[in-house]
Amino acid sequence: MARIFNINQYKPKKTDEFLFDTNVWIYITIPGLSYDENLPQIYSNFFGSIRNSKAKILTSFVIISEFVNRYLRNELKKYNTKHSSDISYKEFKKKQEYENGYKYITGIVNDVILKNSEIVTTPNEIIEQDAEVYNYNKNCDLNDNYIIELSKYYECFLVSSDRFMTNSTADIDVLYA
Repeated sequence: MARIFNINQYKPKKTDEFLFDTNVWIYITIPGLSYDENLPQIYSNFFGSIRNSKAKILTSFVIISEFVNRYLRNELKKYNTKHSSDISYKEFKKKQEYENGYKYITGIVNDVILKNSEIVTTPNEIIEQDAEVYNYNKNCDLNDNYIIELSKYYECFLVSSDRFMTNSTADIDVLYA
């Protein structure tokens, strides 16, 4: 069962390692996409505490991919609203707005995520497991359960604002606001 820690009460130590869920990277770098106006400040403050403590932040290609895709899907939604249209993501990729958004979000990936974290690989132990292992929580999608598995494998804190992560049956530590 996941052990839940209040992010506002936890003080990072140099020996700690953290894996940020996609939503945390969004709160830190694109606070305008937050559904809660308090979360960007809470997670940004914690990010600063981690950096000050010299603790390690881990990330994966899945998290980066989900981050980029979530931002670009939001840009498509804004495009469709602005132009009173209903174009598909495939059609949006042909637009200048997509190019602008892609350049912007990959800049954030390079300048913030990659400069402040270490990319971890997906170990064979995770890849070779039965697919049922990714079913810790029926409310989580495949990516969330994969992120839970990474946190478990690397024995690091999972930093998330996703309450479904806190209900995981996996043996992990979750920092949650």
